[in-house]
Amino acid sequence: MYRLEAGPDEWIDRSAPLPFVFEGKPYQGYRGDTISSALAASGVPYLGRSFKYHRRRHILSFANHDCNTLFQVDGVPNVRGDVTLVSEGMRA
Repeated sequence: MYRLEAGPDEWIDRSAPLPFVFEGKPYQGYRGDTISSALAASGVPYLGRSFKYHRRRHILSFANHDCNTLFQVDGVPNVRGDVTLVSEGMRA
Protein backbone atom coordinates (compact mmCIF):
# COMPACT_ATOMS: atom_id res chain seq x y z
CA MET A 1 0.00 0.00 0.00
CA TYR A 2 2.73 2.50 0.97
CA ARG A 3 5.66 0.56 -0.47
CA LEU A 4 7.84 2.34 -3.02
CA GLU A 5 8.43 0.86 -6.45
CA ALA A 6 11.28 -1.62 -6.75
CA GLY A 7 14.71 -0.14 -7.44
CA PRO A 8 17.54 -1.75 -9.42
CA ASP A 9 19.89 -2.30 -6.45
CA GLU A 10 17.56 -2.62 -3.48
CA TRP A 11 18.03 -5.24 -0.77
CA ILE A 12 14.37 -6.23 -0.57
CA ASP A 13 13.46 -9.38 -2.50
CA ARG A 14 9.81 -8.92 -3.44
CA SER A 15 9.56 -12.46 -4.76
CA ALA A 16 9.86 -13.83 -1.20
CA PRO A 17 6.93 -12.66 0.98
CA LEU A 18 7.19 -13.23 4.73
CA PRO A 19 4.04 -13.14 6.87
CA PHE A 20 4.46 -11.87 10.44
CA VAL A 21 2.27 -10.61 13.30
CA PHE A 22 2.42 -7.18 14.97
CA GLU A 23 0.17 -6.57 17.98
CA GLY A 24 -2.01 -9.53 17.07
CA LYS A 25 -2.65 -8.44 13.45
CA PRO A 26 -1.15 -10.18 10.42
CA TYR A 27 1.18 -8.23 8.11
CA GLN A 28 3.40 -9.11 5.20
CA GLY A 29 6.99 -8.12 4.61
CA TYR A 30 9.58 -9.35 2.15
CA ARG A 31 13.01 -10.90 2.47
CA GLY A 32 15.37 -8.03 3.30
CA ASP A 33 12.73 -5.92 5.10
CA THR A 34 13.37 -4.77 8.65
CA ILE A 35 10.47 -4.75 11.10
CA SER A 36 10.23 -0.96 10.79
CA SER A 37 10.33 -0.90 6.98
CA ALA A 38 7.70 -3.65 6.68
CA LEU A 39 5.35 -1.85 9.07
CA ALA A 40 5.91 1.52 7.36
CA ALA A 41 5.19 -0.06 3.96
CA SER A 42 2.02 -1.60 5.41
CA GLY A 43 0.78 1.82 6.51
CA VAL A 44 1.04 1.36 10.28
CA PRO A 45 0.61 4.95 11.55
CA TYR A 46 2.46 4.57 14.87
CA LEU A 47 4.25 1.83 16.75
CA GLY A 48 3.47 2.48 20.39
CA ARG A 49 2.68 5.09 23.02
CA SER A 50 4.69 6.82 25.72
CA PHE A 51 4.23 5.74 29.32
CA LYS A 52 3.53 9.07 30.98
CA TYR A 53 1.42 11.03 28.50
CA HIS A 54 0.37 8.18 26.20
CA ARG A 55 1.58 10.11 23.13
CA ARG A 56 2.04 8.26 19.85
CA ARG A 57 5.53 7.05 18.95
CA HIS A 58 6.43 6.98 15.25
CA ILE A 59 9.39 5.77 13.22
CA LEU A 60 12.04 8.51 13.28
CA SER A 61 14.79 6.93 11.22
CA PHE A 62 16.00 3.74 9.57
CA ALA A 63 19.63 4.53 10.44
CA ASN A 64 20.28 2.16 13.37
CA HIS A 65 19.59 4.64 16.17
CA ASP A 66 15.82 4.93 16.51
CA CYS A 67 14.72 4.52 20.14
CA ASN A 68 11.03 4.47 19.15
CA THR A 69 11.31 1.15 17.36
CA LEU A 70 12.05 -1.24 20.21
CA PHE A 71 9.90 -4.36 20.04
CA GLN A 72 9.33 -7.56 21.91
CA VAL A 73 9.94 -10.22 19.29
CA ASP A 74 8.98 -13.81 20.06
CA GLY A 75 9.31 -13.11 23.78
CA VAL A 76 12.67 -11.30 23.58
CA PRO A 77 12.37 -7.67 24.79
CA ASN A 78 14.08 -4.55 23.40
CA VAL A 79 14.72 -5.82 19.87
CA ARG A 80 15.68 -2.96 17.54
CA GLY A 81 13.16 -2.80 14.72
CA ASP A 82 15.25 -0.61 12.43
CA VAL A 83 17.97 -3.28 12.04
CA THR A 84 16.17 -6.59 12.74
CA LEU A 85 15.04 -8.41 9.61
CA VAL A 86 11.52 -9.80 9.38
CA SER A 87 11.30 -13.58 9.51
CA GLU A 88 8.41 -15.84 8.63
CA GLY A 89 5.99 -16.25 11.53
CA MET A 90 7.65 -13.57 13.66
CA ARG A 91 5.47 -12.22 16.48
CA ALA A 92 6.23 -8.63 17.48
